[in-house]
Amino acid sequence: MDEELSNILNDLKNIFELEGIPLIEIEKLIKKLKSNEVKEYLNYIIEGSRPEVALREAFFTGKELIPKYLLKNTKVIPEAELAYGWIDYKIKDHLERTILLELKSLFEREKDKLKRKPLKWEDHKPQIWRYMNQGEYRFVILSDLKKWLFFSSKDCISLEKVHPFHEIDLFEIFKEFETHDSIWSLLERKESQVEREDLDKRFLKSLNKWVGVLAEVKYNSGV
Repeated sequence: MDEELSNILNDLKNIFELEGIPLIEIEKLIKKLKSNEVKEYLNYIIEGSRPEVALREAFFTGKELIPKYLLKNTKVIPEAELAYGWIDYKIKDHLERTILLELKSLFEREKDKLKRKPLKWEDHKPQIWRYMNQGEYRFVILSDLKKWLFFSSKDCISLEKVHPFHEIDLFEIFKEFETHDSIWSLLERKESQVEREDLDKRFLKSLNKWVGVLAEVKYNSGV
């Protein structure tokens, strides 16, 4: 891991642990940070940027953290139009396979502090369903940078059934990328793991059922 990335992740780890940052302490905190990206992000929020826009401008635009390290070798299209509505990003790999990425706020400004807003995917079920219901996208990612939630069209066949098949944090993704450097392959691999786990659970449940049935069979010793 290079020094630039290490500084960004260390700074992010520090602010991820905070539930709120009083405005009177912001300047002191910013002076302790080593990465321009995290400094810029906090300054954007302080100056009144929309929370999602601040996140995008600091970490996703151009060659910043996400495109440079996580979305390399992909085409990243911001503010992309879909058949019904818009998405923050379309991510296309060299095979033109498309992942949709929707950003949510990490911190929001209140009167006298910045407050971290936990990402609750349940609040965004209709939005995820709308993206999936357009029929041509296999994966949707919902993220506030700290938390990454993966959705598959296989698990979103109706609004009621919408749920993420995997949840991962930013630091875990970087660990995964030590051996897998494609966001598409990461999604596929995680989906396959979940499918295998579900299959194993169904098999064990079925096996336990039949073991119980056989245990109740009374064998005739005269046979």
